[in-house]
Amino acid sequence: LTSGRESCEIFFCIYRPTLFIHVRKMTKTLDNLSIPVKGVDGKENGSKPALDPYWKEDIEFLVYKAPPLSIDGASIEEWTERTLAIIDDLEWLLKQPHNRFWSQMVFDPTLQLCIDSFLTHAPRGGNFGLLSPSNQEVQQKHHRLVFMVCLRTATHKESKDSHITPAVFGNILYENFLFDIPKIMDICALYGQSNQGLVTKMVENIFTQQPQYWEDLEAVIPTILQVFDNILTQCGIKDASSSPQKIEVPSINKNGIIGENHLQDIVHYIQDTTSTLLAYLEIHTEASVMFHREGLLLRLSSFYDAVLPVIKESVNHKDFKNKRLQIELQRLLCKARMDMTKLYHLVVAKVYIEPVLSPSDGEKLEKTIEEYLHAVTSLLSDKRFLIDYDRQYPIQDDLEIICQSHYQIDETRVEFIMDAISNVYISQNRRREGKEKRVKRKQEEQERNNQIRRRNQERKEQEELAALAEKGVPKTMPEAGATAGPTIDGIQLESLIYSVKDLLPDLGEGFIEICLEEYNYDVERVINGVLEDKLLPSLTCLDRTMPRQEKDLLTEDESESLLTGRQNIFDNDEFDIFNKKDVDMSRIHKGKKDKNSDMKNVLEDKSIIDHFKPVYDQYGHMDMKSVYDKERPNSHMYDEDYEDEYDDTYDQNTVGADDDDSADELSNRRRFVVPRALQHLYKDNDNDDEEDEENPVTHQGYNDRGRDARKDPIHFIEDPAKVRERQEQRRAVMRSNKKPPRDVKGQAKGKGQTEEVNRNRLFKDKHKATRANHNRKEGATRKQAKGMM
Repeated sequence: LTSGRESCEIFFCIYRPTLFIHVRKMTKTLDNLSIPVKGVDGKENGSKPALDPYWKEDIEFLVYKAPPLSIDGASIEEWTERTLAIIDDLEWLLKQPHNRFWSQMVFDPTLQLCIDSFLTHAPRGGNFGLLSPSNQEVQQKHHRLVFMVCLRTATHKESKDSHITPAVFGNILYENFLFDIPKIMDICALYGQSNQGLVTKMVENIFTQQPQYWEDLEAVIPTILQVFDNILTQCGIKDASSSPQKIEVPSINKNGIIGENHLQDIVHYIQDTTSTLLAYLEIHTEASVMFHREGLLLRLSSFYDAVLPVIKESVNHKDFKNKRLQIELQRLLCKARMDMTKLYHLVVAKVYIEPVLSPSDGEKLEKTIEEYLHAVTSLLSDKRFLIDYDRQYPIQDDLEIICQSHYQIDETRVEFIMDAISNVYISQNRRREGKEKRVKRKQEEQERNNQIRRRNQERKEQEELAALAEKGVPKTMPEAGATAGPTIDGIQLESLIYSVKDLLPDLGEGFIEICLEEYNYDVERVINGVLEDKLLPSLTCLDRTMPRQEKDLLTEDESESLLTGRQNIFDNDEFDIFNKKDVDMSRIHKGKKDKNSDMKNVLEDKSIIDHFKPVYDQYGHMDMKSVYDKERPNSHMYDEDYEDEYDDTYDQNTVGADDDDSADELSNRRRFVVPRALQHLYKDNDNDDEEDEENPVTHQGYNDRGRDARKDPIHFIEDPAKVRERQEQRRAVMRSNKKPPRDVKGQAKGKGQTEEVNRNRLFKDKHKATRANHNRKEGATRKQAKGMM
């Protein structure tokens, strides 16, 4: 019931025949409440609204600064004093009553600057840099107090006596800029992982009480997505979009190499953008639909495929002066890759998978499934992102969920998508994991994590018992290590190492093995420790590229037993070092004995050439004749030269002379053909006969031209110099007799051709069967007519 500015609640309680009516008076809301003001004399001097600048204290809140990056005593001391002063002011603020707290929040601009500066510059992921443990506690306390202030600001009803009208609460937040979209995203990035439940309620209450924040979010999303285009421009990559591109990129030098400082800025920019966006959508999942409408999925996959390989190659191949900086950038890039795949899956699950699992309209479900299939098909062009996404969140699982819905999906289309994904793996030389193997691996990981979780719990209990023992409390449980889990080795250890190496390929297998031993073989803790740079002190000094050491297969006892049990034919001889200790080592020589000889002197010694020179001179050279060229004595007395390959088997036998041959047999027999190997001799003899008829022999076998009338002897070994000279003369004669090529090309088309070109073209077309490979039949006939050779 409401009467004027008074309100109350009525509760009806029926017990048997009696009706009890309980009336509880409710307090006024902050926006309707007035508080009396007392004067100097202690008497009431009117009243003031509960939300009024009158209740604000004149306190100047300091602006927060990030922890110093250098080990400088003065800067760290200054930072500590500033942070402690802010902590004192925030503790005072949280102790104020409801009306004073809200008056300070609304009317004190320094307080808003203090909160905004911390949300903007506070280190993400608990990375406190070079702070000491005491200063880290100061930072964590400041971190907690800022969250308490934001949480109280986002609550419109603290108790039954302290509350604000919801509509007025939304207007106060929006009109005084107590919250905006960037501030909400920063809150999700800083506190979403450790306080997910409270942050979720806080963000939902803000958007519920003030719907205008949805309009602000819709206006901010294009600006957020423009960040990816800005990074593309900074990397010198032209995007396929229709937006104008810069002609020159000042961040890249003439050689196309990104500077070290600028590369560091780009990597931090990518990682901070993706992690903040992921943290916000994990808290406020309803905003995924709005991001999807603006094209987040397509922009994310194309950015991943175009930029990250370029940045990764620059980081890996650039020569950094500080190697720790290179390792840090590689860690941030790996974390950005994981955040992008997780962000893509988060949007897909909210926009496509959840409507399929929940009952919905048939037409709406059909539209959702078609949009999902279109999104997967468009993803096939971004091969690198597709492989990384499918390995973390298999597309086959989503397709199976869709196929189980009551919507009749085309199986051929699903098979096409799966085949296309397999082809992408093959094109990138990557191996795709099967479903059974993937399920088995997840079960093994879950079982292994449960075992590790139990061991960690047992170790924690043992540490508590050890701490109690130091204080003098008697132990009631076994000693530490009595219930320790079994040591992991062999194939199981290899699997754990490669599970870490798939996500962090730059780490060495030896370093990963040591980290697994320190973290009780918990893969998740090792990955988080490396990504967040929170490794144990014993691991920070190790080389992260350390290779794995090969362990000996045989122990010392096994090797001794193998040595004593061996048998060899050289046992107990004078050089048996295994059974004798007094072996004469001077008689054992390794390598060449003549170690003092100079190789240069050996190469310069040409005496062996002089030894063989008379032998080579007998075969002749350019300046002297060989033994075969010397004229034999009484050479005119020899009618024929001796033929070493002549077959004289049947020279003395009259083979076939006594046979009666018929005339038909003699006329039908095959004509005599000179063997191909002797045709040149046959032709030479014919030419010689013709010359002899014209030039008869005068005396001693020589004609009037001075040329030997008999054929030249066939040399067994001929002087190579003379052979080369004769071949060169033959080639010179052929070049001199060679006719110039006929011009068949002529001038360009449309300019006309001369009569000579037309005549050459007709000649070429007419005689084309006599050259190249057009006269195969004629050549085969000619070859058969020459006989077997």
